[in-house]
Order: sequence, then C-alpha cells, then structure tokens
Amino acid sequence: EVKMYGAFWCSHCANQKKAFGNSFEYINYIECDPRGDDANPQLCGAQEIEGYPTWIFTDGERKSGEISLP
Repeated sequence: EVKMYGAFWCSHCANQKKAFGNSFEYINYIECDPRGDDANPQLCGAQEIEGYPTWIFTDGERKSGEISLP
C-alpha cells in the first residue's frame, strides 16, 4: 500500500491529488497538520516526515516531493 503524507495547505500535495485524479482514492493519504481533516500528526512524527508530500512505498522506499506519473 502506497502512503502519501501531506498537509491540506500544501500546494505540491494538491498538485499530486490532481495528477492522480479519481485514482487518488487508491492512495493511503495521511494528513499531518493537526488542523486538517482526519489528521494523524502522531503517525507523521513517528515516520519522521519532514516535508510534503512524502511518499512511502510498500517496499519501504521513500520519496519526498511531487512524483511524476508514467
């Protein structure tokens, strides 16, 4: 399961959501800002998320920033 850690005010996160379109429903999105909807800042802290978006893939690989789609 692919996870994207982000914040509701992050423009790069919004760009990613837009790029995925309806397929974004398959991404496990974790809101890191405690003011956001369904926020989970504790999980973000435990994963040592330092920037948005941060992607963590099923194999444990991490990428920070916007990723391009094939």
